[in-house]
Amino acid sequence: MKSMNDISVLIVAGGTGGHISPGLALYEAFREAGVNTLFLSGKRDARFSSLDDVAPEDLHLYRAPSFSKSPVRLAMFPAAFASALLSVRKLIRKENVRAVIGMGGYVSAPALAAAKLMKVP
Repeated sequence: MKSMNDISVLIVAGGTGGHISPGLALYEAFREAGVNTLFLSGKRDARFSSLDDVAPEDLHLYRAPSFSKSPVRLAMFPAAFASALLSVRKLIRKENVRAVIGMGGYVSAPALAAAKLMKVP
């Protein structure tokens, strides 16, 4: 049987501080409880100084596409979404993630889709 330190929880948040701040509070609560917790956000969200509160080894950034009305960006959306989904699948496998919590923002969609496809709650 695996201990709590052998499994990970992945918290995904991005887009605005309104999504990131609650995610960070949850991250800190899990860490205080001894749960191995990872935080995933979009590369564009690295500008939020609050992400400095996440341990560098726990913080993961990826290119999650945002939906756009631009015909060119709209045409590229499926490939960008699939790429982001595959990136998260790799992270889930590598880090032995057993639960994914989406806090909102466009960043959460590929991660939650990957978790659903992998049957990770």
